[in-house]
Amino acid sequence: VSEIDTQNSISEPNVVYKALGFGKESNLPKSNETINIYAGSNQNAELSNFAIRPFTTNVETSSGEKQYNFQNVEQGFHFYKAWVANNPQVAKQILATTNGGQLKRLTNRSNLKMTPEQVKEWDDTSKSIMLNLMYESYAQNPKAASKLLATGNAKITHTQDNTRWKTDFPEVVMTVRDML
Repeated sequence: VSEIDTQNSISEPNVVYKALGFGKESNLPKSNETINIYAGSNQNAELSNFAIRPFTTNVETSSGEKQYNFQNVEQGFHFYKAWVANNPQVAKQILATTNGGQLKRLTNRSNLKMTPEQVKEWDDTSKSIMLNLMYESYAQNPKAASKLLATGNAKITHTQDNTRWKTDFPEVVMTVRDML
């Protein structure tokens, strides 16, 4: 690699960052900076699991692997939860909406009955499901991937959440960023 190539590769994230409208070079994230992602308060919502980033992924079904199209990660996430609960009717309803509140209502405890074994399976696999869906959504949407990569080494947070996702979601996002 020549000196010129090295220089270009080092400055490229700054160019991408500015081109995406994140601000001036002095506002670029540093490794000690923190970026909170929370769609509910519109904090970096374009990086959230609620952002519209259409993608296709393979889902294991009882009849084998099938491709599904999701409009955002949250839709795919709730779709998987309905599959774990063995409820294709709710899964079909999930494919008809991207509204976060509606998705959560469709898969809450009163609407989506799960056996203790299904709850355990969901709890054990939901983080890896979120990781795979987030990766697919960014990998298939280069502009969104560029925005995530433009965060550099900044620490990602999800501070408003009071569930396990307060720590799991930032870990997923930073892992996806490293994978891209």
